[in-house]
Amino acid sequence: MKFVFHKEAGKRAEMTIKILFFSFSPDMSSHQSKKKDTRKKKNKKASVKITKELIKKLLSAIGEAFVHIKPKVFQAEGKIGFDDPYHTGILSAFVCSLPLRHEGFNVNIEPVFDREVMEGKLVIQGRIIPAVLIWIALKLLISRPVRNILFKERKKNAYAK
Repeated sequence: MKFVFHKEAGKRAEMTIKILFFSFSPDMSSHQSKKKDTRKKKNKKASVKITKELIKKLLSAIGEAFVHIKPKVFQAEGKIGFDDPYHTGILSAFVCSLPLRHEGFNVNIEPVFDREVMEGKLVIQGRIIPAVLIWIALKLLISRPVRNILFKERKKNAYAK
């Protein structure tokens, strides 16, 4: 899997994604917003109550998926700069503080303080078994906090009709 993203100030963003032997470039142009009926938006207010149990289950599922995917090769290189040099400095400090001292892990990000630029290359190689990821997702879906949210939304929709 390979992901390349390039964006400079005043220019259009370009992205290329390569998975196995297939390579494609999605259209990064901004889509014009279509006119929508505002009355429907006012009537439909989706609210989900986020609880500690829900956050714990989500973090647990993400951690379990990461342990399964755990890349053998992780390479990131590029140039990043923001309008405000303060934000570029914060990002540089954050990247330097990451514990990426593992064989096969190489992160080389060059900060650019004088202009806004985002260009880089990200390579992740590892093994992914879709059945294991599906199992993790199913365990998350049948957990109590997620079931409460799903069935509560179903009941609200049934009463609204």
